[in-house]
Amino acid sequence: QVIQRCVHGKEALDILEACHNGPTRAHHDANLTAKKIFDAGFFWPTIYKNAHEFDKNCDSCQRQGKISQRDEMPHNSIQTCEIFDKNKFFKYVKHYFWDDPFLFKVCADQVIRRCVHGKEAFDILEACHNGPTGGHHGANLTAKKIFDAGFFWPTIYKDAHEFVKNCDSCQRQRKISQRDEMPSNSIQTCEIFDVWGIDFIGPFPSSRGNKYILVAVDYLSKWVEAKALPTNDARVVCKFLKSLFARFGSPRAIISDRGTHFCNDQFSKVMLKYGVTHCLSIAYHPQTSGQVEVSNRGLKRILERTIGENRASWSDKLDDALWAFRTTYKMPIGCTPYKLVYGKACHLPIKLEHKAYWALKQANFDLTVAGDHRKVQLNELNELRDHAYENSLIYKEKTKKIHDSKIKNLFSTLVIESFSLIQD
Repeated sequence: QVIQRCVHGKEALDILEACHNGPTRAHHDANLTAKKIFDAGFFWPTIYKNAHEFDKNCDSCQRQGKISQRDEMPHNSIQTCEIFDKNKFFKYVKHYFWDDPFLFKVCADQVIRRCVHGKEAFDILEACHNGPTGGHHGANLTAKKIFDAGFFWPTIYKDAHEFVKNCDSCQRQRKISQRDEMPSNSIQTCEIFDVWGIDFIGPFPSSRGNKYILVAVDYLSKWVEAKALPTNDARVVCKFLKSLFARFGSPRAIISDRGTHFCNDQFSKVMLKYGVTHCLSIAYHPQTSGQVEVSNRGLKRILERTIGENRASWSDKLDDALWAFRTTYKMPIGCTPYKLVYGKACHLPIKLEHKAYWALKQANFDLTVAGDHRKVQLNELNELRDHAYENSLIYKEKTKKIHDSKIKNLFSTLVIESFSLIQD
């Protein structure tokens, strides 16, 4: 039941550009960009289609994005004449052309790649995986390297997975797969700002003397605070936390890794002074502080796509990255962190630029009506937070179910065997 102003033509394009790579730009994908336009109070019928086209033509997104598996041909697409699908054939054949003596394909990223098969394809796969510049990367990165080299064949992802699975060096050095992990135990909080996760990102290239980013994220609202810092010692951590407590109150607990900047006497004294429980993640198990790790990746991705070639300007773009992160829809809570904290949508620059706020909120010139409206928003805030808690709980239960379903049955087998040995 939200009223949105309909726009079209150049105005719609300007709004789309501003929400994708404007001052609060984050270069999110098409769906999140469209969601940000809806939050800004605008609408036009082809908004999702236009957002997908804009994202596909965004140079920064294409440089940083992954090559999709949509480039693959359907498996076993060569059929007998009796069941041959003419429409499907003409749908795919238009992407290919013959330039004697080679066959080429125009891929989804508009790059022309040469089609190969058989032994030649295997030799290319081997060179891109364990050649001088191979690096023994995973299957997806190996396939990406083949695409970058200008080659294509329909089963490239499948063949890359098989090759990596049979690579002796990769299997000896590989990480423990998700199937070998223990069941997931999620951390669920009831009140916002009750539990924070903190961590350092860096070091980065020096920007105005800063090399690190200290990140703190609230576990329920996903609200992120971050500060660019020249060092990563205990002194700057304590100063940052005191500022955090002054703004959001003393939390019940803070979760961090076992770095020396978090495990020291100075940090312990601050925790004791403010009555905060310090919880440490398990060594070599970053999933314990997974929430802050996810936020770290999100901030790094936004910064990578916004700073461009000038890597030394990342500290100047940090505030814009935080703004973009806080006003982006989060699936676990069902809204943006900004709305969950303040009870209303953030007024983005695009709103003021295109007069959407003034066009739709004329009643706000009446102080009485505006005051009553704000009271309703504040009264709805507790209900909004309850919904966010429920959404977060459901989301974590689903992710736990998916995670645990991929684990081998060895765990239950070992428990049964241990129980049998005890009885014997």
